[in-house]
Amino acid sequence: MNLVKTKITHSTEESAKFLGYTVHETDPRRKPRKYFVHKEKRRLRLLNPRPRLDAPIGDIVRRLIEKGYARKNGNPTRCGRLIHLSPPDIVRHYLAMERGLLGYYGLATNYGRLSARVHYILKYSCALTLCAKLRLRTLKKTYRKFGKHLTILKDDGELDISFPTRVGHYAKPK
Repeated sequence: MNLVKTKITHSTEESAKFLGYTVHETDPRRKPRKYFVHKEKRRLRLLNPRPRLDAPIGDIVRRLIEKGYARKNGNPTRCGRLIHLSPPDIVRHYLAMERGLLGYYGLATNYGRLSARVHYILKYSCALTLCAKLRLRTLKKTYRKFGKHLTILKDDGELDISFPTRVGHYAKPK
């Protein structure tokens, strides 16, 4: 076993990283409780703590910063290496990034927070990249041209691709 990567810890005191997830036990203040009746008295009992698999949102945002989708403070920015692509290919790239990240972390307990953060960074980075590609100068002009879902139409007016916020996007996938 690799001593650097191996960690033995008590789950109530510390967390451990496993396959990109942070594994720990439910916070003692949030442990599930259940009322039960004992000798005609209603009593509160703590149930067994549950393990949590959380996505490390800070680490994921840090990776997006390293890849050039966000600035050092975590705000989205244009991705210069994608400017040579066509607008539909730019949107497809960002959709694939989002689908990949959210698909991998679909089991996370904090999936709603993760999906909201990733969607915000990638959608605004996509809009800023389109803005730089087409030299529109402002996000307002970009959203005026493509709409709030960054909808790109083909020459015949058919839908080519869009970057919508899905209904139930912040809930766990079924």
